[in-house]
Amino acid sequence: MYRDGKGNLKRQAARFRIFKCTRDNAGVLKQEEEIFCRDEVRSIVWSVHLRNRKGAAERLIPSKVAGRSTSEKTPRNGSCTTRGDLIIDPGPRSLQVVSGEASPGSKYFDTGQFIGKRVPLGEICTDVQGRLLVVGGNGVSFSVPPHQPLTELADNNDWCDDTSDGPVTATIVMRDGGESIDVVPSWVIVAPPDFAPDISSFVTLYDICIQAWMEKEGRDLPRITNFYRDVLPILRRARGYRWVFAGVMRSEVPDKHGSWSDERSDLFSALAQPSDIAPPPGSVAERAIRYRQMLFAHLRDPDTAAPAREVAMPRLYDGSEKPVAATGAAQVLALTPWQYRHMRNWANGEFENDRTPFYEFECDALDRIALQACSGGAFYPGIEASSIMKDKRLYIARCRIDHCSEIFHGEFAKGMQPADDVDCGAGCITEGLAVPWQADFYKCRMEGEATWWPATHPDKVLVLHPDERNLDLPADALSERMERWDFGINGNMEMVNRWASLGMVKAKRLTKANGWSIPATADDIVKDAKGEIIEGTVYVEEERVEAHPVTFSPSEELLRKRLREPRTERAKRKREGSIG
Repeated sequence: MYRDGKGNLKRQAARFRIFKCTRDNAGVLKQEEEIFCRDEVRSIVWSVHLRNRKGAAERLIPSKVAGRSTSEKTPRNGSCTTRGDLIIDPGPRSLQVVSGEASPGSKYFDTGQFIGKRVPLGEICTDVQGRLLVVGGNGVSFSVPPHQPLTELADNNDWCDDTSDGPVTATIVMRDGGESIDVVPSWVIVAPPDFAPDISSFVTLYDICIQAWMEKEGRDLPRITNFYRDVLPILRRARGYRWVFAGVMRSEVPDKHGSWSDERSDLFSALAQPSDIAPPPGSVAERAIRYRQMLFAHLRDPDTAAPAREVAMPRLYDGSEKPVAATGAAQVLALTPWQYRHMRNWANGEFENDRTPFYEFECDALDRIALQACSGGAFYPGIEASSIMKDKRLYIARCRIDHCSEIFHGEFAKGMQPADDVDCGAGCITEGLAVPWQADFYKCRMEGEATWWPATHPDKVLVLHPDERNLDLPADALSERMERWDFGINGNMEMVNRWASLGMVKAKRLTKANGWSIPATADDIVKDAKGEIIEGTVYVEEERVEAHPVTFSPSEELLRKRLREPRTERAKRKREGSIG
């Protein structure tokens, strides 16, 4: 459950651990051991600095001022001369964990202000093992003075929210001799909610971090590609959008994405087989080669502005203000160059298919899992982080932010904090995001044939109704069953006030024994001896809470009526699955 007993959405804590790592001369990790406050460790001091700099950041869309180029950088709240009043900065907070003593109490980031109004950013505490827990704000956004309009996508003057980011540091004090050891520091981001946590983004923040670090290291693009490690995760993510974006659900037809939906099929096995020689015409292997090449032709090359050879996929925006044209264009979200090379190797049949599990140290896995849960695009302006994450100067190691990075001392950072502020980067990762986040969250939904961040902000979702247990429908008919996720929210202000009532997209296991007819588009399907699907996993909206009656716009009322009442006899038969 994502809600507490009162129906409120729970906040998610970020947990930090300390590992003792041994590396070889090349910096490759060879051994790890988690460190706790016991035995030879006398105490651990955790420190965190959360800051929100959105109000003082530069605008995403430059102001249209007479005599000034529209490409010239302009600040938000440009009329405010005391820029420091726009930064919510409660300062750092620290906790000391002492061996053999009770856990310290919580410390709160509750003294920061926005133009004189207090804005709590969250708190820190520790678990029973002394690990740090960082809990962010409550999703509160407001304007100073009150009741200011929300008219822009990202740059709303006089508004603030309680997202934030900042450095996390730790110092270990040893028992013998009292030696102090500074731990390699980390970073925390407090972001808006993820309403589809089981659905992954096509490009994740982990992919962005890896690409930036490889560029900083001067690494060549990969020559060795493993299907199960480098390709299959991308295919699964792209197909996973079908539960939050009806356009992808409609594509679940033979010879398209759905042609490999059964990972136990002969075709799927052939997709994972390198092609050294030309297979017989009409064979499954020949079909797999055509499929690999067809899919790759839909991907946009990240190193060129030219559109893909076929209609560009996936139908996700890449940060342009202009909607994606139906024929495909450079505005379609591209994979990172590293990912794109893996997909090209796969399309060319130049890959490995060894299924031996790849060993991964826990400390690396924790970084990867946390970052893979975040969106890596589009950065217009972004969800959890802004385009600053693509800058190789940000990193001091793989997936590790440099607390002293030169990009923390740019034009808009000057005069915003004391010259001796060692945490000058606090707030920089999120400062370019929308203020408040709800404005962007409302406006960045499906436009035309494409969408923005459906893995975080679903567009259309499947809602299970007790009287409609037949889901064994053609994909296009099932897509017509999908309902708009943010039904009843008719503007930025309503998103500010009612975002917490929206539902969560969750995995749900359905069985024939419980009366469900399961669609072929389900995950992890199980068939009986006759080939009929008897189990499968679907992803559906649950836990929606309405504190007051929902009001719908006239167009929404018509759409809801259409969803429940097919307009034509053909549509009715299509929904019932009696025609293909």
